[in-house]
Amino acid sequence: TWDLTIVIDSNTPLIEWVSVEYAETTELASINGGVAMLATIANRGSAPAVVYIACDIAQTDEAADIGGWHGERIDPGAEVTIQFPWRNAIEGDFSLECRILTPTQLVDENAFGGGTITSDEVTWYEPGDEDGGSIIPIILVLLLSCVMMGFFVLRMIAKPLEDDEDDIQF
Repeated sequence: TWDLTIVIDSNTPLIEWVSVEYAETTELASINGGVAMLATIANRGSAPAVVYIACDIAQTDEAADIGGWHGERIDPGAEVTIQFPWRNAIEGDFSLECRILTPTQLVDENAFGGGTITSDEVTWYEPGDEDGGSIIPIILVLLLSCVMMGFFVLRMIAKPLEDDEDDIQF
């Protein structure tokens, strides 16, 4: 009998996720800043590959802001770590779901490995106003300046009158 399945395992890459993690251990991230991410990918095949990754927010399935597609060349039997930023504008607990982009010429998305991987959750928050935001000190300074200016003007007005009285006595 003839086997209709042909297995090509010579001179092809086999891409696998190793991890997606935060560059620094963190559970909180400011929506004004961002988080540095590290994606580690391995090539277990027998040919080099150039891979690109894209990420979505796992909880919403919306595209994550990771600064575009990030790619790297991986030699056979090697691992590479791709560093990229993740910025988010919404408060809450979110994680990344990253995938290796497969060329559209391939019929099967997982023909050379790939797949998806999800990071741990991070809590995004909006930082409060760190200046205190109080206008009271500004009002006090303006009020004190007005009082001092009024005192100075009254002294200037009263001084010529005193000079005139001195002139009359002579």
